[in-house]
Amino acid sequence: MRNTQGGGGWWSGRKDRSLSSGQGQKDKERAKRKRKPGATWYHVLSTQALPPASSLLASSSFGNNEDHLRLLQTASLTSGVVRTWSSKVKRRKKMAEREWASSINSEGVQFYYEDSGAPSDEVYTTLVVIHGSSYHSAIFTKLLPLAAQHNLRLVLLNRRDYPGSTPVFPEEVDKIRSTDLNVNAAILRELGLQIGSFLAWYVYAASIPSVEIGEDGSSKGGLAVLAWSSGNTLVSAAIANLSRLEEEKKVRLRGYLRAYVIYDCPSYIFGLPLQSGLYNPFRDPSLDAKAKAEFFSVWVTMYYQHPDPDSGSISGLSTRGIENPPPEKIATYHRFGPDELETLSCPEALLPERCDGNVRYMSSVVWEENITKIFSDAPKAEEFPILKIKLIWCRESQPDIPWAAWQLKSRVDELWKQGKGHRQLEVYSMAGNHFAHWDQPEETIQVWSTII
Repeated sequence: MRNTQGGGGWWSGRKDRSLSSGQGQKDKERAKRKRKPGATWYHVLSTQALPPASSLLASSSFGNNEDHLRLLQTASLTSGVVRTWSSKVKRRKKMAEREWASSINSEGVQFYYEDSGAPSDEVYTTLVVIHGSSYHSAIFTKLLPLAAQHNLRLVLLNRRDYPGSTPVFPEEVDKIRSTDLNVNAAILRELGLQIGSFLAWYVYAASIPSVEIGEDGSSKGGLAVLAWSSGNTLVSAAIANLSRLEEEKKVRLRGYLRAYVIYDCPSYIFGLPLQSGLYNPFRDPSLDAKAKAEFFSVWVTMYYQHPDPDSGSISGLSTRGIENPPPEKIATYHRFGPDELETLSCPEALLPERCDGNVRYMSSVVWEENITKIFSDAPKAEEFPILKIKLIWCRESQPDIPWAAWQLKSRVDELWKQGKGHRQLEVYSMAGNHFAHWDQPEETIQVWSTII
């Protein structure tokens, strides 16, 4: 069964057999049986009104652990609780009305996604967008009605542990937590290849046009994948290990996969060392797991006014959010309505028993090897010759983002100087904070469509 007219969907795994077949239905039933008894299948944050003290986060300028913790404690003391975690929730009605499936892997893994549909009968480009931590694919829904005017087909995918998609299994989380770096690397590769398999399946299922290259070198058609923030954990692993896909999947992707876009990505995914001057709630030992998830959801949406973000140096970055910001520069979190926040976020995915609650703590050695393969592995680069790697960073994001972008560019340049480079990295910047796609959707999709 195919859906090429848009809408949302399920994607799961067992050799591309459709659920219209009896075997496909058996696969779906098998996938359901694999869910753990009593496990929560869909997770949406249930919110209460934030305490008045927490509004300080919208305009405060804090740059160290004590400042962050003091504001968080003030908020907690005011109301006793900042958020209510809901363990018994319903999936979004929008999802329930748009689900569909085709089988792909023996573990019964499923991905929920939404599809804007083909913009026209002409050759168009498909862009698969993959979210980061806490905020899932709904954070990109403002872009859906804008896609057609840019001749784009948008596919918004929810990673595992997020609404509508299969939770990461406990045995997979154990491998992520392992102290054996080889085990870490293997599970990262495995989870990444699930994304790669989805891309190969989607090319076939949606019958999208292949890449066409004109005489002037311009191109249209094909598929690009853009991963935002921590979504690059698994997408980078997918791109680094494309050659490990089954041959029929590689054949499907070769004439289609045109670009991997790294969008506003944190430094840990590049295997970069921690910088003591750059605060991150996930590295704050004074916060427990739940507090980290709660605080991250606010902190990551702030605006920063960097004095020289193009310098490639931490000295050119501001570690404090904008003081007394104008209304349009107040932290994006504080401009979400209560209903919007519930629809957009899933902080439960950051808890210790989940993938996102652990994967960021894997050794930098694993991450460095993973990202380096993308740029330095000649045979892999030759298998997908039209694939380009591009990076976009937002000029008012928290300081780790621009610093990471320039550090990765320097590393790739060094690989080429050493004669080890086989793919270039194109680097672009755009206006906005880490949530530019929400705060300025028209400008964002214009940049994306131009770059891919």
